[in-house]
Formats: sequence, C-alpha cells, structure tokens
Amino acid sequence: MVPYLQFLEDHGSPFLLNVYPYISYIRNKQYISLDYALFGSGTTVQDGALTYTNLFDASVDAFVWAMEREGFGGVAVVVAETGWPRDGGDAATPENALAYNNNVIRRARNSVGTPKRPGVGVEVFVFDLFDENLKSGDEYERHFGIFGLDGAKAYDLTTLIVIAIWTVRMGLQFMMSFPSSLPQQGLPYTQQWQSGKPSLCSVIPPLSESKKQKCSTHLNLIKLYGLVELGGWNFVFRFFRFLGNQTDRIVFRWIVLFLVKITSLRGKKIGLYFSASWCGPCRRFTPELVEVYNGLSLKGDFEITFVSADEDDEMFKEYFSEMPWLAIPFSDSDTRDHLDELFRVSGIPHLVIIGENGKVLTDSGVEIIREYGVEGFPFTSERIKELKEQEEVAKREQSLRSILVSDSRDFVISANGMKVPISKLEGRLVGLYFSLSSYKLCVDFTSKLVDVYAKVKAMGESFEIVLISFDDDEESFNEGFGSMPCFALPFKDESCRKLARYFELSTVPTLVMIGPDGKTLHSNVVEAIEEYGIQAYPFTPAKFAELEEIEKAKQEAQTLESILVSGNRDYLIGKHGVKVPVSDLVGKNILLYFSAHWCSPCRAFLPKLTDAYHKIKAKDSGFEVIFISSDRDQTSFDDFFSEMPWLALPFGDERKESLSKMFKVQGIPKVVAIGPTGRTITTQARDLVADHGADAYPFTDERLQEIEAQYEMAKGWPDKLSHALHEEHELALTQHQIYKCDGCDEEGHAWAFSCEECDFDLHPKCALEDGKGTEDDAMDEEKPEEGWICDGKVCFKA
Repeated sequence: MVPYLQFLEDHGSPFLLNVYPYISYIRNKQYISLDYALFGSGTTVQDGALTYTNLFDASVDAFVWAMEREGFGGVAVVVAETGWPRDGGDAATPENALAYNNNVIRRARNSVGTPKRPGVGVEVFVFDLFDENLKSGDEYERHFGIFGLDGAKAYDLTTLIVIAIWTVRMGLQFMMSFPSSLPQQGLPYTQQWQSGKPSLCSVIPPLSESKKQKCSTHLNLIKLYGLVELGGWNFVFRFFRFLGNQTDRIVFRWIVLFLVKITSLRGKKIGLYFSASWCGPCRRFTPELVEVYNGLSLKGDFEITFVSADEDDEMFKEYFSEMPWLAIPFSDSDTRDHLDELFRVSGIPHLVIIGENGKVLTDSGVEIIREYGVEGFPFTSERIKELKEQEEVAKREQSLRSILVSDSRDFVISANGMKVPISKLEGRLVGLYFSLSSYKLCVDFTSKLVDVYAKVKAMGESFEIVLISFDDDEESFNEGFGSMPCFALPFKDESCRKLARYFELSTVPTLVMIGPDGKTLHSNVVEAIEEYGIQAYPFTPAKFAELEEIEKAKQEAQTLESILVSGNRDYLIGKHGVKVPVSDLVGKNILLYFSAHWCSPCRAFLPKLTDAYHKIKAKDSGFEVIFISSDRDQTSFDDFFSEMPWLALPFGDERKESLSKMFKVQGIPKVVAIGPTGRTITTQARDLVADHGADAYPFTDERLQEIEAQYEMAKGWPDKLSHALHEEHELALTQHQIYKCDGCDEEGHAWAFSCEECDFDLHPKCALEDGKGTEDDAMDEEKPEEGWICDGKVCFKA
C-alpha cells in the first residue's frame, strides 16, 4: 500500500475509496445505530477531540488517519463508490436508500468535509444506477440501483444526479460500464428518446463541432441510462458547454444535474423560504433551517424552495450554495415577485409552509422553527398547540431528569471527556449556565462564576454547574469548557436549543438555578452574582428578599460622592481637560449620560439633550450633565465630547465600569437622573427628555404626573388659532411652566397660546373665549381619505 500511496502523492492524484456504511451497519448492529448510518441527527460518537455524527465520515477518516500514520496526510480521498440497497436485507428499503443517497449527495455538494478534514470537500460517486440481477453474493448486493431492471425509477431520487466524467487525451469516457444485466426491453425505451427528441446539441451556442460531437456522445449515454426520465432535459445540455479539451492530464469533472420535477413535490409539505444574502437575520436563521431540514430528510415528505430577494445572480448563487434544498431560479423574477405578492411578504426571513393539499399551514414558519425546531413538524396549528401543552405539563412536573435527559443521552460530560450520569446530580443545587465563549460578557462573568463555585464547594455544599454552550466550533467549546471546573452538555447537543426555548432565554450569559427538588429556583442569577458574589448563595427566594433589603439600604444611603468618587479619582473634566471636583456638584440635579460616538442613536439623541440642557440651565444654573463614554479610543472621545457643553468622566476611567454595573447599562444612549440628595430619581431619563425635552425637569414622578395631567387638560384644544388681541400672527398651543398672560395680565402655568416671534402669551381660557381655530384645525377634524389613517402627526396607508 505504501508504494501505491507514494505514487499517488508524487502525481497529485486522489485515493479512490469505497465506503459502504450499510455493510458496516448490518454486521455490527449491536454497536452501530441505523440513525448514525443514515446521517440522522440523534447519535454522536466522540473520538478524542473529534465528534462524529455519521458513519460515512467515520469511515473516510479512518483511512485518512491510516494514511497520515504512514506519512501521506496530503493525499486527497475520493469516494469512488457509496450507496444503500433498497431491498434484499435488513433495513434495505427504498426509504432508507433515498435518505442515505440524498444526504451523502448534499454533503458532497456543500463541501462540508469530515471532522478530520473540515471544509475539505469529499468527491462522491453514488453506486449504482441500475440493479444487477446477475451479481453474486448476498441478496442486497443486487439492489443498489436507482433504477430497476426495466428502466423504471426504484425510488424518487429527485435532489440531483452526479455523473463523473474522465477527460483524457484520446477522448471522453464514462467511469461506468454498461451493466451486463440490462434487459432487452430497455432498448425500445432508449429508442423512444432517440426518435422523440430533437438534436439539441446542434442548437446550443457557442459549441465547436468537436464539442457538439462530444455532446452527442454523452447524450446517447444519458439516453441509454434513462437519466432524462428524471426530468430537466434542456438543463442537461447547458452543462456540456463547460466540457473542454483537456489533453495534459486526467482530470475529474462533475456535472451536477438538478433534475427536479414539480410533480415530484406533490404529496409533500413545502416551505417557501423568502430570504437574501444581504439580510443579517436571514444569514443567522438559515443554518437553523438547514439543521431542521436535514433532521426531517428521513421522513421524505418535506421540501423547501428558496425564493431569493438578492440583488444579483452572483449573490444568489453564493448564498444558495449554503442550502441543501431547491430554489426558484434567480432569472425567474416574475415568479419570485408573484410569490412575494401572493404571500404578502413584508419582511425577511419569511417562511410559508404549505400542506400536502396545497393550502397554507402557517406563514409563521420562522418563529416555529426557531422555537421548536424539528419537533414543530408537521407545522400544523394542532401540533403547535400540542407542543405548548406538553411544555406546560413539563414545567408543572419538572425534574432534573426531564430537563437534561434526551432520547439519545442520559449523561453530562466532564472536562476530561468522562460521561457522568444525570442521576449523580439529582438532589443537588444545579446551575444551568447558558454561555458563548467568544462573547466578552460571558468571558467576564465566567471568571466570577468560577470564583463563586470554588467558594461554595469549599464550604462543603452540594452545588454543581452544567455548561450549555452556544459555540459554533468545537475548538471554542473545548477552550471555554476547559476553563471551568464543571460539567457540560456535549458540543452542539440537540438539547441546547430546546433548553433555551424552555427557559425563554433572552440573553447570555444566563444562569438558571435548579433546586434539589428539580424545580426552578430562579430564572437568571447572573446579576445577583455580579453584584453580591458568594452572598447570593443559595439563590433561594428568601436570600433574594434579603438582598433586596440590602439594595434598598444602599439606595437610601447613596450620595453623589459614593457613586462618583473612587479612591483619589474625585473629579470630572470640563473643556480643555479642566478638572472639576465632584464635591462642587453635591446638592445639584445631575444627569449621567452613557453614550458613544460610534453609536448612531446616541448621535441622533445628542441635539435633543443639548437643547434641553440649555433650557434647564437657564432656569437652574446648578444643573449639570456628565458624559460617560463607551468610545473605542481617545480621539473618538475627544471628537464627540467637543460637541457637548457639559462635563465628562475622563476617557478610560475605571469608574465607568462600576457606574455601568450599578445602573445596569445594557444599551446606549442611557440617561440616569440623580437628585440633590445624591439618590437615583430615574434610570429612564432618556425617554423623558426625548418625549418632553426640558419640560421633564427635574424628572421626578411628581413632575411626570403633572405633564400627564397637562396633556389630559389640553385634549380637544386646537393646535393653532387666531385672536383679536394679536392679529399679526397665529397663536400656537405650547407648554409653559410659568408665564404672564398678555390678555388678563395674570400668571399662567402649563399651557399657553403663544407667538414666539412677538413673545406674546395668552391663557388657554382667554384665547379660547374669542379665538378661532384655523382651517388647519378644522381639517384635523375631518375624516381621512379612504384607505388612510391619521394619528395627529402623520397620515399613513392603512
């Protein structure tokens, strides 16, 4: 074998390997499951750091390992034969043959590679085209054909057919010989095609005469093998335009024929997948849909058709190459537009699922797939209702086993790869840690969790953590898991997504606490651990009530200096870096403005806040705003701060982290109002400024109630009116805290009809007695045009 491998390496040629998982399966059924042999999703085998989900990959990699051991790791592998019998043996059925061949072809087409050689596509040749009735050996050996001896399809392999072609100096030959068992009754079948179809090779430009001859040769072979019976005759010939005159060496060429008849979709559920490569949510959802599609492939009665919203053919092709299903051709824009209109597609990703009877089962396919995955099949309302009822029952009867045990697994794994039965964890306090090792928030929290875990274990407590990872690659999973002294669900275990749905996960990191009785103690103790550390243990309701009292006491004792002073950092900065002591701000109303230049909502909000700042400052000189930056560098900070008229925390100041943690800053812009006592008034001041501007000052509940009362008072008043006391201009309804009425000469509050240009104000009572609403106001009272809705600020189509 070594000299042969040496020859292949010297000439850059692949090793041709026959892979028959069926034979391995029937000879070792006590060790190998049918699901594993058929590319199912329910079985995994761990081989050191590599995870195998199917027998095909394991078989290929076994030979790859052997070649590497002999020093020939660079030799490529081509699977020259693989297939599954449809009769003559245990598990030899048309359904299993269809599932195996479809799955192995999809893997070859998507170039997924094997665990040992990820991303390195393995060329695959499916065996066989016809049954072989004269072949010796076991009965199943005679039944690998896609076609029976009479030329009829044995099963509906409509996904694709792959033809391997050798191109050599002397001409083209197929890598298959005519089966000796081909019956005579096959000839009329061939002659029927020869006499019934025109010579399409003569009308496919721009083929040379030599290429037309090659085309005719291949056409006759395809006719003889009955491939055109699968459909798509014209499509066959388009691929022959790619045939060249390779004369220097033997090369492999693949002609992938997508030969799908619409009639072959009858009796199946169809998913119309509206998506596009430029759509971020689509790119994130497509892998989920692929996983579900592959998981349902054994059923054979679910198909998906991609309806693209891409902008050009290249984008379409690149995106479609990631999908194992069908597509409306990009060139067929009429059909794509018709489907968009027919199913009222207003956003993507969008998945419409149509039943066997042609009626729409649901247009919420994306939500169903995300929430239930494969379990959502057959996607009927009855099935979804059944699943919801099951979840309710499961939550009522919840136990640690019901949460963690699946059909294919009753264990968790340790960092050294050992399997630990779930039963060993029963009766203990268990934390389910949902994490993503590449996400900084998870990295930061993991170190805190490890510290708390070590302290709890040192106390002799029965406390365990089970990692539920959302990592996409095994290396990241192993790296993250290796840093934790805990257990974990296996990499990409099917329960990970199920548990995320079960616990209604909204973010990571999340740490769900399960009590010794198997019931949920708390849905997420991450904040508690970050805030209190070991003090939060054992995470019971009584402990959280105790922590709440501690938090109330802290808030009561809060001062401006307690939140803004840290060690010798007792100052802020103004323009040109001037230091302003925190003590100068004690007793004043303060806004903490968490923001960053890179954040477009922050930049959009800044003018509104600046306007409110100047108006409030005119009434209360002691009022101040403090910018707390999340900018990436000093230059960005300086540029953004230069647009602000207030103070700031210095860039990179360590107090920023403690303030973000204290006020639970999960997004920016965020504005926190601090009162004269130093206590927090509200953490939602951004919304108050956005809605009411300076009128929201001083941001208290009492002021908010006043604003709401003012709006209630003004209902029914016109936005503008004309008045005899000020005929020069119309008066507009505006908010005023305090003003002097130019009509009755008395003090007014809340609302006035004003002319800003002339500094003229009237009480609403004075204005409405003699004032007349403008024509615009009268129009506001009219009903909008049919098909439109007006909300007072804008009219939009119903």
